[in-house]
Amino acid sequence: MFSAEHSIYLAGLSVTRLSICWEMTHMTRTMLIWRSVMVVLVTLLLVSCSSETPAGGGEERAADPAASAPAAPLREQALLEDLVLANRILTREVGILDIQAHVSARSKDTPGHWYMARFVSPGGATLSDMVEYDLESTPVAGPRNDNARETYLHGQIFKHRPDVMAVLHAHTPEFVAFGMTSAPLYWGPNKRVPVWDIRPVNQGRSGIVGTNALGQSMSETLANNEAVLLWGHGISLTAKSLPEVVHRAVALRNNARLQMAAVSIGGSSQPEAIVDDAAADQRAWDHYKRIDLLAENGFTLRLAGRPWTRDLFSAYPWKVLSFSSSRIQALRNAKVDMGLLLTNSFSTALEFKLDGISANGYARDARSWLLHTAVAVNPSDH
Repeated sequence: MFSAEHSIYLAGLSVTRLSICWEMTHMTRTMLIWRSVMVVLVTLLLVSCSSETPAGGGEERAADPAASAPAAPLREQALLEDLVLANRILTREVGILDIQAHVSARSKDTPGHWYMARFVSPGGATLSDMVEYDLESTPVAGPRNDNARETYLHGQIFKHRPDVMAVLHAHTPEFVAFGMTSAPLYWGPNKRVPVWDIRPVNQGRSGIVGTNALGQSMSETLANNEAVLLWGHGISLTAKSLPEVVHRAVALRNNARLQMAAVSIGGSSQPEAIVDDAAADQRAWDHYKRIDLLAENGFTLRLAGRPWTRDLFSAYPWKVLSFSSSRIQALRNAKVDMGLLLTNSFSTALEFKLDGISANGYARDARSWLLHTAVAVNPSDH
């Protein structure tokens, strides 16, 4: 069962204010009334003055057509919008990118160019933050002082791998750990992710990929692999699309977690190979896009279920509302606004209805009249 929690709550404020006003003395109320009257009079005076026509200003100024015209679309508007969305998904929904990580996309109409956000937190990147670079990581529109520090990492991958359309660089603890130890990270059975050690080509020092020479060295270790671990620094991962880069990043992190769990209990693991499926990647992308749309409009998705739900989904950044007995009371305490019922039971819909929570779900178990939106069941899906 999914439920949604609005990000702003005003419940309880009216009661607090009422109790405060109830205890006011007669003198305090009188003073407030006179102050209110003075505020109203001053406001009316200011409005009256501002509405007077200035001398010589009787003629209305003609509206500027350029000011009212909608902004022209960017050259690759759709690609840039997807890149903004990828930044948010990889940060907010799947927790791959931290504040200094980044994701990029190759231009579709100019293959020798690519796009990435300037040096801002990826979760807050917007269209205006996107910068176009050439394969030497030089800004196409001219020099600027707000470039991300590791543009060369992306530029050199795009330069040496014409098949790559998207690149991700992340510092999640799992990737950093495998990059610093002798334990290999497996992409699939008998397929290790290579490790690039920056120290031999950086005067013995660790650090970021801050030059084209370092980016080229890293790309040579990447070769034709899907990803390369950076010693002590995370991972660089390639893909044929932005939806695929999201899928690959999540899948490889899951592989890393499984391998770490197996080693911790005295075993070893070579997980199944990561399989690319464009249709499945697009379905996942569309799902994340809907979640992001809710978040942009002030709603936060949270899972609701029995206590074991929290442990089951601990690997994901979703909030979990767990309850052991009264589901209604738990929902009331969380101030839930609406719910998506993934169960098909009549009782779940009834509980939401009795608690005054708008619920949406499948029209099953004679519960359609309890739902705000009853979705018809497709027999081929069940």
